[in-house]
Amino acid sequence: MSIKLMSVVWELDLPPGEKLVLLALADQANDEGTHCWPSVATIAKRSGQNERTVRRALRSLETKGHLTCNERRGTSTNYVVHPGHHAPPVKLPPRTKTTQTPDTTPPHPGHHAPQTINEPLEPSDKIVENDNPVLKPEHVMEKWNELAGKLGKPKVRDLTPERRQLLKARIAQYDLDDFVSVFGKVERSPFLRGDTGWQRCTFDWIFKKANFQKALEGNYDN
Repeated sequence: MSIKLMSVVWELDLPPGEKLVLLALADQANDEGTHCWPSVATIAKRSGQNERTVRRALRSLETKGHLTCNERRGTSTNYVVHPGHHAPPVKLPPRTKTTQTPDTTPPHPGHHAPQTINEPLEPSDKIVENDNPVLKPEHVMEKWNELAGKLGKPKVRDLTPERRQLLKARIAQYDLDDFVSVFGKVERSPFLRGDTGWQRCTFDWIFKKANFQKALEGNYDN
């Protein structure tokens, strides 16, 4: 898993289907964008789309310069993920292993970062199932810490069981574009940024169902 590449993909202006495919590939790749050879069927399963749509998205992403597809006879295609860069095709030697286990250890953001206070979960937050194979609690936490650094808000130091449950509930109820929209609204809203003196828009606050929905609907916009 490359959190570095996934953070770049989050910022790209892409159709939702293509963004999901590129996120799925970034989740498989290392930080250099290599060691990535999932089958089309695997990408389809991880992005929640059919194989025909995935193939169309792969062609589009390669045309746009975010991806290089190196087809290999008799085995899966080797992908080089370079989101936001127009890199020439890279020909890689055949891999010697038949399987690749990505590193699933989440990053530990800033040992000295301030920690927000956990709040009790509401009934609507007690949803623990998450069928979204691309968007994970670690990705949301990473994006929040990036935004918090820009706005001077407290960063999340630990993804506690309560926070993980809170994020799984939101991921089960909303799609990727909704998360991108809410993060953008937090960054643009003087009220949510804290410019008006109100400082309660923390990680634990924004991901409460009612607060997340209100932010998504623009209730805190200018």
